[in-house]
Amino acid sequence: MVFAIEQKFTPIRRTIRKVVLAAGTAAITVMAVIETWSYYLDGVSQLESSVDNYVTMMAPALTVGLEHGELDATKLAVDRLIARPEILEVRVASAANVDIYSNLKPLTEASKVSYEKDLIKSKDNDSSLGKIKITYTSAFVAESAIRQFFTFLALNTLKFLVLYAIFNYMLHRHIVTPMNKLATSIAILPETPSSVPGQHYHFEINDERQASEIHKVAQFIELREMKLQELIQNLKKREENVLQSEAHQRELVERLEFIIQANRLGSWDIDLRTGTASYNHRWGEMIGLSPRQIIPLYEFWKSRIHEDDRSKVDSEISNHITGGSSSINTIHRLRHTDGSWRWVLCTGTGTARTPEGIASRIVGTNFDITDLISAKEDALAANKAKSDFLANMSHEIRTPLNGVLGMASLLKRTTLDAMQTEFIKTIELSGKQLLSVISDILDLSKIEAGKLELAPVKSSVADIVANVVKILSPAADSKGLLFKFEIDQSVPDTVYCDDTRLQQVLVNLAGNAIKFTASGAVVIRAFSKPSTKISDHHELTFHVIDEGIGIPPENLKNLFRAFSQADATVTRKFGGTGLGLIISKQIVEMMHGKIGVTSEVNKGSDFFFTIHVPADIVVETPAPITAYENIRSDLSVMIAEDSFINQKVLFKFLKTHGISSTLASNGVEAVHLAATNTYDLIIMDLLMPELDGTDAIRRIQSHAKSSGKTEPLFVVISSTISSNNRDVLRQLGVTLMLEKPISQQKITDILKAASAHKLK
Repeated sequence: MVFAIEQKFTPIRRTIRKVVLAAGTAAITVMAVIETWSYYLDGVSQLESSVDNYVTMMAPALTVGLEHGELDATKLAVDRLIARPEILEVRVASAANVDIYSNLKPLTEASKVSYEKDLIKSKDNDSSLGKIKITYTSAFVAESAIRQFFTFLALNTLKFLVLYAIFNYMLHRHIVTPMNKLATSIAILPETPSSVPGQHYHFEINDERQASEIHKVAQFIELREMKLQELIQNLKKREENVLQSEAHQRELVERLEFIIQANRLGSWDIDLRTGTASYNHRWGEMIGLSPRQIIPLYEFWKSRIHEDDRSKVDSEISNHITGGSSSINTIHRLRHTDGSWRWVLCTGTGTARTPEGIASRIVGTNFDITDLISAKEDALAANKAKSDFLANMSHEIRTPLNGVLGMASLLKRTTLDAMQTEFIKTIELSGKQLLSVISDILDLSKIEAGKLELAPVKSSVADIVANVVKILSPAADSKGLLFKFEIDQSVPDTVYCDDTRLQQVLVNLAGNAIKFTASGAVVIRAFSKPSTKISDHHELTFHVIDEGIGIPPENLKNLFRAFSQADATVTRKFGGTGLGLIISKQIVEMMHGKIGVTSEVNKGSDFFFTIHVPADIVVETPAPITAYENIRSDLSVMIAEDSFINQKVLFKFLKTHGISSTLASNGVEAVHLAATNTYDLIIMDLLMPELDGTDAIRRIQSHAKSSGKTEPLFVVISSTISSNNRDVLRQLGVTLMLEKPISQQKITDILKAASAHKLK
C-alpha cells in the first residue's frame, strides 16, 4: 500500500519541480531582456538629454563668440564639448551656414547620431547668429546594456537557484513527509472490519504538534506586524527630519546668499571633474562682465588672471585639492574689460572629495580689494614721503645747527666777560638739546621707513657701559646722585654687536633714570648666559635701576609708544620728546631682544632689556690710522662744502691750528681744484649741488692715479650717512666719516690723522 502511494506521487513531484524550474528560467530570461531594453532606451534618452544640456550650457559662450567675433571664446567652448567621450564631431556655422570652427575625432564605424541647434542672440531677439552641429555615438550605451543584461541574468539566476532550493525543502517537508506518514498510518489498519458487533476502529491523529506550529506561526506574524509598524513610524520620523533638514538648509543657503550680496562678494562654484563653473553676477561686475558674457568654465577664470599671479593661484588651489591645506586663501589680479587690473581676495574650500581625499568640487568667493590695495600703497607712499621729509628736515636743521654750535665753540676761545661766557654756555646747551631732538626724529624716521640698520663690530661691554657713565656723570654729579655700573663675571670680554646703538639704548635709559631721580643712586648692571633662543649666541641682560619717582601702573602702557609720555604733568616738569624709549625698543628688537620695566611709585624703577649676540666670532677690523702727536702746520687742506656758514666754521676751526684752507662750493669745483693742486686732506660734504661728494671723490682718485699724484686723505661730513653710503665710501677706501654738527675736537683728531698720513 505504501509503495503504491509513493509510486503514484513521485512522478507528480518530479513534474512539479520541472515546471517550476522551466517557468523560473523563462521568467528570468524575459525579465533580463525587458530590463536590458529599458536600460538601453533610458541610456539613449539620457545621452540625448546630456548632449542637449552640454549645448545649452555652452550656448552663451558660443553666442558671445559669434556676436562679438571672439573666436577664442568659440574655440574654448567647442574644445570643451569635443572632450566628452560620446561626442565625435562639433561644428559651428554662421547664419549663412558657413563653418566658422570645427573639431572632430577620428571617425569610427560606431553608430552615429546627428544633432543641430540654432544659436540666437537673446530671449528678446530671436534672430539666428548661426548653428551648432554635433555628431555623437550611442555605441557605448549598447555595450553598457549588454553588460547590464549578463549582470542581471547572473544575479537573478543565483536568486532563483536559492529560491528553488527553498522550494524543494518546503515541498519535501510539507508534502512528501506528510504523505509518507499518511501511507504508514494506512498500512497499520486491519484489512477486515471488526467481528465484534457495534465495535468500530477509530484512527485518532494527535494534533498538538500541529496546533503548536500554528500558534508559533501566528506569533511570528504578529511580531513581524509590530516590527513593520515600528519601521513605518521610524520612516515617518526620518521623513519629517529630512524635511526639517531641507528647510534648514534652504534657510542657510538664503542667509549665505544674503551675506554674499550684502558684502558685495563674487561667488564661484567649480566642478573639477568636468571643468565647468558657475559665477554669480557680482563676480562678473567686478571685471565689467554681464552674466551673458561669462563663460561657465574654470578655464575662463584662469584666462583672466594676471600672468604674474597664475602660478601662485594654481599652486594654492592644487595644494588644497590634494589636501595640503584646509582652505584656499590668496590675493591676485583679474583683468577688467577696460584693460585695467582689479585686485581680489580669493577664498574657497572643497565641498566634495573622492575616497582618496582629492577634491572634486570647490566653492568660494572673490572680494574686490583694489581700493584697499590703493589705500595701502597711498599710505606707504605717504609714510615714505613723511620719512623723506623728516630726513630732509633733519638735514636742513643740522646744517645751520653746525654753524651755531661751531661759532659758539669758536666764540668761547675769545676774550669774554662773565655774562658773555654764560650766554655762550646757554647757546651750546640749547644747541645740544636741539641736536638730541633732531637725532631722535631722524632715528624714528629711519625706523618707520625700515632703513635703520645695525653695524655690528667687535666690542667690549665693559667699555660701552663705562662710556655711558662717562657721558652722563656730569648730569648725575650736578644732582648729587651716586652713578655706577656693575658687570657680572659671566659677561664675555668682547662681543659682536653694534656698540653705538647699544650705547644709545643705555644712554636713553640711564639718562631718564637720572632725570627722574632727585636723590639716591642710579645703577647699570649687566649679566650674561647662553642663549636658549638662538644657538651659538649669548643672551646679554642689562638693568638700569633708579630710586626716583617711579611710574604708576596705569601709565606703564604708554611708555614704549611713539610721541607719548607716561604722565603729561611730569613731562612738563622734566621735559622730553617721548621718542627715546620707542627708539630703544626698536633697537633692542632688532638685536633679537625684548625690553620691559618694573616700577613702584616713589620707590624707583627698573628698566631692563636683553639682546642676543654671537658667542665667539673672529672679526677682522682695519688697523686704525696712527694719530700724530702734533698737528703739522704745513698741511694742505681743501674744504668742499656748499653751505657758506659751514665753510666759515670749518675754516675757522682749521685756522685755530694755524692751517689755511682752500674752499670749494660744490663737487665740480672740488674736482677742478684737486686736479690743479696737491692736497694732504680734503674735507668733503656728501650732499652738494652739481656733483655730490661720492662722485667727486671717485673722480679725484681717478685723476690722482692717472697723473701719479699722491692720493689725499678724505674725510666725509654729512647730516646723516646711510649704510649704503658707508658701503660705497668703504669701497673707495674712505673710512673717516663724520656726522654734523662737527666739533673742534673732531677737527683736531682729523688733523692729527692727516699729519700721520702725510708722514707715510
